[in-house]
Amino acid sequence: MQEMLQYDWPGNVRELRNVVERLVVFATDGVIRKEYLPFHSAMSYPAASDMDLQENSIEIKTGIVPLQEEMDRHEKQVLEKALALTGGNKLECSKKLVITRATLYNRLKRLGLS
Repeated sequence: MQEMLQYDWPGNVRELRNVVERLVVFATDGVIRKEYLPFHSAMSYPAASDMDLQENSIEIKTGIVPLQEEMDRHEKQVLEKALALTGGNKLECSKKLVITRATLYNRLKRLGLS
């Protein structure tokens, strides 16, 4: 809660809405963790160009994958489960996840599930 209160919210209400939707998707157990916040920075991240070189070595050395990769895996699992439970009905799926249908379609495309 403190991180959300202290965040500047440059995107205003739209950004807040997107963050809340994200939290709902990730909080499958009903618990919202600060790690689910897109602006949470427990550590500094390498530049995108360095990520390809570093991802494999990070995982091999420490057993830890970059947070965004792990969050994408989790989100993909949640979406696959929700789609399976709704028989592939995207409108019903988006309602159950409490996100807009457009958001669902965007996430499915981004995660390669479309």
